[in-house]
Amino acid sequence: MSAPAVAHGAHRILTTERTWGLASWASRANSARLTDLALGGTDNYEPDHIVARQLTDVAPCFASATRINAVYNHLTIGLLTKSFGIRGFLDLGAGLPTLPPSRTYPDTHRSAEDAAPGSRVVQVDHDRVVDAHLRMCSAGRHGQNRSIIADLRDIETVLAHPFVQALKDSGPVGVLVHDVLPYITCDRQAARVLHAVQTWLPPGSAVSLTHATGELHPTQMAAAAEVLQHAGLPYRLRPRDQVHDLLAPWPLLKAGVVPTGRYHPAHKHTRLPEHHSGAYAAIAVHPRRLAASTGPA
Repeated sequence: MSAPAVAHGAHRILTTERTWGLASWASRANSARLTDLALGGTDNYEPDHIVARQLTDVAPCFASATRINAVYNHLTIGLLTKSFGIRGFLDLGAGLPTLPPSRTYPDTHRSAEDAAPGSRVVQVDHDRVVDAHLRMCSAGRHGQNRSIIADLRDIETVLAHPFVQALKDSGPVGVLVHDVLPYITCDRQAARVLHAVQTWLPPGSAVSLTHATGELHPTQMAAAAEVLQHAGLPYRLRPRDQVHDLLAPWPLLKAGVVPTGRYHPAHKHTRLPEHHSGAYAAIAVHPRRLAASTGPA
């Protein structure tokens, strides 16, 4: 990315933050900024640091779970491009791009471009400041990268957006639903989001889900959820069976529902104890494409 593009993008973000109220945006912990902090980013503030310290005190696995999830995101994009020929990605609940860009935890659009140059990516987040950052970081990149502001609870509006429709019109889509459904605490709403996505997707598509659970380390994860609740960020842990049911009736790749760090053999965290993942991962594929897939071991 050229220096002028960075300067212009940074100016736009600062203008945006002034318009919407940076003081207000930074006055309380934010889920996107907590993730940014755990990944070594620079777009986080004192309220995020306070909550991050509280999380570390009660759940040391929380930061490692965030990093494991980011590596999983990168490896999953590679799998879906190589094994399924997917060139369009819908990233639901994208969060902040890491600045400076990280080779260890690359953002979705960078992972897609590395796996298959010219890939199309649409990133969705409900936060206007996050959207401004996403637009700045994808400006001038190869491929067709877009971002939109929308709330997943209104999933029909998301799927009807012209950018998202264009993905569907261009072929199979890989939908990334990574560490976002815990923030939808109503079980019925969470299930409705995935059902709507699966109904909308064309043959050859796939849905990748990661979801926090209390089953791998009940004490730590329950304490983490309580910290987030007190910070104004309700966070719903769900068991393995419920994660599986969220993706039904689509068949899963043969890895099934496993701790996030165990899903990809190439994952650098595979040797860590399972509780470091703090979450389960699964990939569901369109029934009309399962026989043609190879999937991870």
